[in-house]
Amino acid sequence: TFLEILFMVVVMSVGLIAIMNWVPVAIQTKIKVEQRTVAILLAQGEMEEAKRRVLSNEFSWTAAGCNDESWTIGNFSGLNSICRETDNLKIITVTARHIENPGDITTFNTKVARR
Repeated sequence: TFLEILFMVVVMSVGLIAIMNWVPVAIQTKIKVEQRTVAILLAQGEMEEAKRRVLSNEFSWTAAGCNDESWTIGNFSGLNSICRETDNLKIITVTARHIENPGDITTFNTKVARR
């Protein structure tokens, strides 16, 4: 009957509106996850490069005992901080963030010991 069809159209409209409200949220979440994934991969690569440089002793240490290097790759920027705890122990901190979302920071910390 006409009343049943009208009721079904109303129910389907409500359901469709609810689904349409979730689409922007899903798209924003997808973009944030992609940005965070790329930031993690870049930070891991920078961490490995910093470890290699520490182990090959490519640094001239400042009086404060830290070397800070900023970097930019595409839409991402970051900071590598390598500090001397002792002559044979270095602390490496790598941060990465997307330029459009600077509050979402990815940070890795590690210690590297030379024998």
